[in-house]
Amino acid sequence: MGILLEEQTNLKRMLTLLPVVIIGLVYMDPLVVFDSFGVVANLTKGHTATAYIAIVVTLL
Repeated sequence: MGILLEEQTNLKRMLTLLPVVIIGLVYMDPLVVFDSFGVVANLTKGHTATAYIAIVVTLL
């Protein structure tokens, strides 16, 4: 009655570092402005850009 599939499908990893970084920046950019900019600005006493540069350097 049932159909048996003997073939096994495999996924191939295609992403390299550059697309992952671009996806991360595109995802992070709107969130920086709307969600966390005020919090980070208060915590870093106005040095928001420096804080995000330090985070990116640390992650890489």
